[in-house]
Amino acid sequence: MLSFSIILPYLIVDLKLCNRTDGRVDLYLKEKKQWYYNFLTIEDGGDEGDTYDYSPAFSDWILNLDFNGLVEEKTEQGDLVSRLFLKGRWQIPYDLKSREEKKLNGWMDYELCLSLNRQSNRIDLKMEIDNQALDHRVRILLDTKTKALYSTSDTPFGIINRPINDPHLDDWREQDYKEEPTSMRPFIHLANLHDCEQSWTFLTKGTKDFQVLQKEAQLLAITVFRGVGYLGRPDTLRRPGDASGLQTKKVPTPESQLVGKLIFEGSIIAETEFDAQKKQEEYLMTTQTGLYYQTQDINRFTTPIQYFPINLINLQQKEEEWIRAERLSVVFSSMQATTDQSGIELRLYNPTNEVQSKPGSFIFGTNAQVKKLNLEGKVKETIASDIKELSMSPFRPGEIRTYGIYFKQKERKSGD
Repeated sequence: MLSFSIILPYLIVDLKLCNRTDGRVDLYLKEKKQWYYNFLTIEDGGDEGDTYDYSPAFSDWILNLDFNGLVEEKTEQGDLVSRLFLKGRWQIPYDLKSREEKKLNGWMDYELCLSLNRQSNRIDLKMEIDNQALDHRVRILLDTKTKALYSTSDTPFGIINRPINDPHLDDWREQDYKEEPTSMRPFIHLANLHDCEQSWTFLTKGTKDFQVLQKEAQLLAITVFRGVGYLGRPDTLRRPGDASGLQTKKVPTPESQLVGKLIFEGSIIAETEFDAQKKQEEYLMTTQTGLYYQTQDINRFTTPIQYFPINLINLQQKEEEWIRAERLSVVFSSMQATTDQSGIELRLYNPTNEVQSKPGSFIFGTNAQVKKLNLEGKVKETIASDIKELSMSPFRPGEIRTYGIYFKQKERKSGD
């Protein structure tokens, strides 16, 4: 048995690998005083869809993969960060014919790293896969034990709750639907299941597709990758009739089988309640890294500049002209120069269905003027002038708000 534990500010996470018995990974949450046995598994199933849509194989064989038969396992225990490394191979069908015949003649080598950090309650996940099989879909399954009434995910400026399953998922043909109403859902940053007692969130670094599986307990299924070989495929299980894309013919796309090495990353957060603003903030903390650039000349012959247009920024900022946001209960969206290049545009939004009466405040390094802008960057009104701190007024449910911050020298230069 290989195991390690780390005490976090909010919970104790105890990850155990029983690779000599059933190859499972178990999780213990101190907040709930509850074990989640075999909370993380891998699913491999056939995919007889196309690059547009998943569709199960007509003769499918779904495999639930665990962590038996490891070729390497190790832990790293530090004062701030601890990691669990697992390395092995999963035997799977090579193609749809092998899946129909239940032959394990394909394989995926994997290296899985689970990381814990004292400064957060996330379980960071990174999995490197060498895929040597065709026409299949791979997903991670999180055994949440929730009893959620709906799934939750994010939209560009908010949060959406969707039913677990469409009411016509089983009788869509009788209802004369042209295709199956999908229970697979898109997301941008986060996919979540929560009830009145617990919340499970997956923060993505790439994948954008999830599904809730109703079994003995609710499973949050996150797509790792899909390997398929056609741009469009006619007469699939989920979509009878013409193919998507080019309706008159099937277009082979062998590279979309994704044979070779792939990397999948994300974070798992298990806690007692769901807070949309905090989860979006957590996403920014986990995915935003330093900005880098190369100082080099562009070869205008091999790389024509018209293919890489760059808008010059005339805004010149001094070191003391900084902006700090504090005590935010709304989500930071973007920051850029204003359209007239005289100030800085900040956009925030309230993703919830509730009023945020204390959305937070701005602190400025030097005196500034603050204006409210519309989504096009045009001034709607002046909020305050010659200030070094601004407490934002309440945000309505779903409100998107844009501020223009103009430091005094910018105003003089722009003629305001």
